[in-house]
Amino acid sequence: MNILLLAPHPFYQERGTPIAVDLLLRALAKRGDRVDVLTYAEGETRDYGPAVAIHRIRTPRFLKNIRPGFSLKKLLCDAYMAPHARRLARQNPYDVIHAVEEAAFIARAIGRPLGIPYIFDMDSSMPRQIADKLPLAKPLLPMMRACERLAIRDAAAVVAVCDALADIARAGGAKRIELLRDISLVPAEAPACPERGFRQGTGIRGPAVLYIGNLEPYQGIDLLLEGFARAAPQVRDAVLVVAGGRPDDIAAYRTKAAALGIGGRTHFLGPRPVGDMIHLFR
Repeated sequence: MNILLLAPHPFYQERGTPIAVDLLLRALAKRGDRVDVLTYAEGETRDYGPAVAIHRIRTPRFLKNIRPGFSLKKLLCDAYMAPHARRLARQNPYDVIHAVEEAAFIARAIGRPLGIPYIFDMDSSMPRQIADKLPLAKPLLPMMRACERLAIRDAAAVVAVCDALADIARAGGAKRIELLRDISLVPAEAPACPERGFRQGTGIRGPAVLYIGNLEPYQGIDLLLEGFARAAPQVRDAVLVVAGGRPDDIAAYRTKAAALGIGGRTHFLGPRPVGDMIHLFR
C-alpha cells in the first residue's frame, strides 16, 4: 500500500504524538508498505528502511521550538505543510492519506479532488484544546466543532486513542471508528536499573507520586501540584517526582511548588528518554 502520512509536529521528538507516529511507522515498515511522511522542519532523523521517506517542510528560521498543542507557530507550519502535501499527492499514486490531528483538514482538502481517501488519526479534539488554551476563542467553539465534524464525517475511518474521542467521532457521523487506546511502552518483565531511576542521587526513600509528561498545562500539572500540597501533610514522607518538560516550564512550576509550600518535596528531573521510563517506574 502507498501511504502519505501527514504528521503536523516536530519529528522525531520524545513526546506523545511523535512517539505514536514512530510506532506507526515501525509497524507499516514491517508490513512492507511504502510511506511518504510529511512533517515539520525540526526533529531527529530516524531510519525506517528504504520504503519510508521523510519529507520536511521548509519554513523561516523563527518557526522552530514548536511546543505541543495549539499555537500560532503551529498554525503557520500547517500553512506551509498544505501546499507541500498537495504537491506530493499529485505526484504519487497514494492509496490513502493518514492524517494526524489537524492534518485531517489538509487531507480532506487535497484528497477529495484527487479521489484519495484519508484516515483521521484523532489524538485530541482540537476545538476543545484551542478553547482551553485561548479563552477568547470560546465564542468560536461551535464553528470549530462544525469544522471538526466535517473532517470526521468525510474520513474513511477515524482512529481514536480513547473512549471520549471515539464518542466525539461517533457524534460527528464517522463512517468507521477504530479505538486504539494508548498502551504502556514499558515491558512487563524488563529488568530495572536502579542507577537510572529517580531514587538514586535524590535521597528519596519513602512513597513517591510520579508524573511523566511534557508539563503542558492541559495535562493538569497545576492540579497535580495543588493536590499534592493538600495531601502532603497527611503523608509526611511522600514526595512528588516530575520527569519531563522544558527548562522554562520547569522553572515556572518549581516556583509554584515553592509558593505552595512543597518545594522541598517536589523533585524535577527534567527530560528523560523513553528508554528510561522502566527505571523510573521501579
